[in-house]
Amino acid sequence: MYKYILQSVENVNWLAVIALLVFFVTFLLSVLWAFISKKEHMDEMSKLPLDDDEAGSNRENGNREQEEDLLVKNHFNKRN
Repeated sequence: MYKYILQSVENVNWLAVIALLVFFVTFLLSVLWAFISKKEHMDEMSKLPLDDDEAGSNRENGNREQEEDLLVKNHFNKRN
């Protein structure tokens, strides 16, 4: 079925060429950006997922753990 639909459309091969060019240009721009950007910027961006926010992260994690403990205790108290 799809074969007949595509056969009836003219110049479908140009769509493939345009898509290939768009993806190739996007790839070249991303590679160029990777080589041009500063090493310090790349290092900073690569460490972002691993860094803790010293001001708020520990406090929030502590509160979250306390809230989870209270929820667990309340859950087991209701069951008994």
